[in-house]
Amino acid sequence: MFKSIQKGGRIAAVAIGIVAALTPLAAPPAALADGLPTPELEKSYTFKNTTIKGLTDDEDYAIISTYQRADDEDDGYSTVGYSVLDLSNGSTKDIKIPKASLESVHTQAGCVTWLDGNNLAIYSVDDQKTSTHPIERKKYAETNVDLSTNGKVAAIAYENKDSDLKRIDVYDLETNKMIESYKCDKNDERYLLSNDGKRLYVTSLGDNGSSKLMTIDTSSGSRKTQTIPFTGGKIMVRKAGADTVYVGGSFCDTLAKFDYDGNVEFLADGQLFNFVIPYDNFLFAAKISRKNNEADWDSIQYAMLNDRGEEIGTVSPAFKDTDDSHYGFRDFSEHGDMTLVSLEKRVATNSESNSDSEADAEDSKTSISAYLAETSTGQKTKLPIKTENVSELQFIDGDQKILAAYEDKNDSDKLHIDIYKSNIPHSVIDDVLFFAKNNLPVVIGGGIVLVLVVGGTLIVCARRRKKRSGVKGDASDKAPKAKKQKHGLRKKKAQPEIVSTASAGSTLQPQAPVSAPKFCRHCGTPLVPEAKFCAKCGHPVE
Repeated sequence: MFKSIQKGGRIAAVAIGIVAALTPLAAPPAALADGLPTPELEKSYTFKNTTIKGLTDDEDYAIISTYQRADDEDDGYSTVGYSVLDLSNGSTKDIKIPKASLESVHTQAGCVTWLDGNNLAIYSVDDQKTSTHPIERKKYAETNVDLSTNGKVAAIAYENKDSDLKRIDVYDLETNKMIESYKCDKNDERYLLSNDGKRLYVTSLGDNGSSKLMTIDTSSGSRKTQTIPFTGGKIMVRKAGADTVYVGGSFCDTLAKFDYDGNVEFLADGQLFNFVIPYDNFLFAAKISRKNNEADWDSIQYAMLNDRGEEIGTVSPAFKDTDDSHYGFRDFSEHGDMTLVSLEKRVATNSESNSDSEADAEDSKTSISAYLAETSTGQKTKLPIKTENVSELQFIDGDQKILAAYEDKNDSDKLHIDIYKSNIPHSVIDDVLFFAKNNLPVVIGGGIVLVLVVGGTLIVCARRRKKRSGVKGDASDKAPKAKKQKHGLRKKKAQPEIVSTASAGSTLQPQAPVSAPKFCRHCGTPLVPEAKFCAKCGHPVE
């Protein structure tokens, strides 16, 4: 009894510990301001002479670069190195990049790439290793690297001093072989590698207000050219997780959507677009109305579209630019209901307040403040940032957190990186996944304890069950045998007793007299008892 109580107490203690660890999941969000979530500051890191270059795909790390100011020039600086910042604890790890290669560094697909002589070097943030791949490097003024999302294919584009595309080489990084080389035409404007690296897209300026899109199969070398009914390929983006490419002009009458095989679909035909940004679940676009058959920039509207170009979400007109302020959409939540916006506002100086000259206006300062806002209503909550000069603002950890990077108010060479808890309501599953990701040691430890408790309980129950069944089985097996043996002994003992009793009874009890057999005196035939005539000769029995 005492052992059972003790074991039950241990199980209860473990269960209470697990429930306590998971309690934050059930806790309600922080107080709301005007019905909106209020972000809470969790962590803040400060760096000197540092800029942030971007985040890895899993949003666990940031790529940062350090710079050095020129001695004779306040605005001049040169990059001196790159590092990986662990956003969970603020620790950094330097990436070993040759000094001569610092100007060719790119950050993409969770990797940092640079050119080292006739080699392409790729540093993987996840593996924290650098791989080197030989390339046939050409001598041009500018060299750009586009890495596929899976990190297996790289497109190296060369440009002249006028930024004109001259050549694009595609390499298979697993075999270190060039699999495609495209010599660009004078009208080629933009290029893009598909997520898996199996397609290379190149847009070029066509005739009569049209453009062309060439789709190159990097494995077979086959090429397919299609005409697009608008000028230029200023919009050219790919959607994460799918080989879908959207192509449009600086502002165009339609938006072209190309799938993996180069099939084209024109979205929202007749609508002008200024830009289109693909997210996981929607497209964010700026739409422009027409006035006298021209674009009416005063009537610009923002909308969320589905993959067919149909409007599925409303963006509040409250995000409207004015003469002295400008809204910038920095990021959206998973379903687009919340957005991070920056408000860029011109601040008048003392001299400008007394003068309306354009020279004074150009000398005015600009402040950039950050807000968490509801997309459909325009209601917003200002982030508690210590300065109004935000350079980076985006959701991380599945909208559960917000990252903000900004310059120090009193020292422009100081970079602050703040991590906020967004307090945006999420589903229970999202909260569980978020808790598991950010409390991995507790989850692993609790899981091990839970497995041990459940496993131990099952083993104990199985042993007890086996023991009980064994006792019953032994009793049932032995009882019939013992009973059978006793019954057999009784039977064996009973038989002599019966015999002895019978023999004893024959001596004690009188028995009927036995008459001697009779024969016919005429023929000698045995007679049946009580017979009156002989069955053979028929003479009467005397």
